[in-house]
Amino acid sequence: MNYLKLHAKSFTWFTLIIAVALSPLFMNHLYGSFDLTFHMARISTLAQNLQAGHFPNGIHNGYMSGLGYGIGFFYGDFFLYPLAILVILGLPVYTVIRLFLALIIIGAILSMSYVTQQICQNTRASLLAAGLYGLTNYVLFAVYARGALGESLALIWVPWILLGLYDIFFQDKTKWWLLAFGFSALLVSHIISFVLMLGLALVLTILNLKRLTQTKRWLALLKAAGLALGLTAAFWGLCPTICGPSFYRYRL
Repeated sequence: MNYLKLHAKSFTWFTLIIAVALSPLFMNHLYGSFDLTFHMARISTLAQNLQAGHFPNGIHNGYMSGLGYGIGFFYGDFFLYPLAILVILGLPVYTVIRLFLALIIIGAILSMSYVTQQICQNTRASLLAAGLYGLTNYVLFAVYARGALGESLALIWVPWILLGLYDIFFQDKTKWWLLAFGFSALLVSHIISFVLMLGLALVLTILNLKRLTQTKRWLALLKAAGLALGLTAAFWGLCPTICGPSFYRYRL
């Protein structure tokens, strides 16, 4: 009871933010662009592949009138497998995609709130960050207007990458694994966001180069990079976008 009283305002604030952010999902229709239809097809064809006993699924056999298309080589399917399983269990794809969009919005809001609290050690700052992040035009436009599933999913992991970098640069270096976790999840969610955050991390590393070398923080950075490479080896090892034409000649 004391816990509820202590955090009642925070709970009310989060409930309000999430309710507003999820309000488009309460409508009868989703007005996303072609991207949303594309991602629904990804889930459907992935479910078909799993039902046929195929794993992993670089090629989705349901595309192009059954000829298949290697969409799994360019878009990570890791977070779509639970959705495909729900489709196999009987849920409509439309219902599954709405549920996933809701989880993305909630996840993005909670991630930003937690990371801000860890960095600022200020509850008001974390609540404000959660509201600004979850209700910003870019986030809502990416999720609802564009239906950019991978880009929207990336919104959950970006704060964790920032927290991992902050810990390595300015704290005790014990949470370096957050950087590896964030980049790994980001890579299998949205490659473009991964490249952008990789560029940002490089810039921040250069700006803090003196601190890294003086306190041997570069060891934590190397450990994070090594763990991230290991966690995502199955994806980047098969992805033509990353490995490039040196290993693949991809044609239709």
